[in-house]
Amino acid sequence: MRLRSAGLGLVAVAAVTGCGSVSASVIDLRHDAGVICRHTNRAFNPLPALPRQGRTVAFLSAGIARLSAELGKLRRVGPPHDVADVYQAALAAQGQELGALRNAVRAIHRGEDPATAVRELGQQLRPLQSQANNAWQALQISSCLQ
Repeated sequence: MRLRSAGLGLVAVAAVTGCGSVSASVIDLRHDAGVICRHTNRAFNPLPALPRQGRTVAFLSAGIARLSAELGKLRRVGPPHDVADVYQAALAAQGQELGALRNAVRAIHRGEDPATAVRELGQQLRPLQSQANNAWQALQISSCLQ
């Protein structure tokens, strides 16, 4: 999985940088996606670092709201053809993160220990965040890094 992410990052960097020039449409993508991520970060920050006892579902729900809003807006941005695969990879990883968050909330509602659910969630999120971050870095959209 890490080799795939690293390979995707290298291919993306080559695609984004091309022969030393960056198209206006890539610059527009960086701007548009960057505005969305910066707005989301301002609107929802700071999320507490760790949920307090009995507040795990509320904590996770705040994360779901944040990621869902951001992802919905990012999906409406049309990436230029030359970086579309990298952009879609970032969105796919974030979509999987959103699914993992929702699954954790469902597990807690079914009676799973919140501490166990959060620990498992962390294990699921780490590689997904890495995939998304690799794509955002390749696209040079630092405000979308997690």
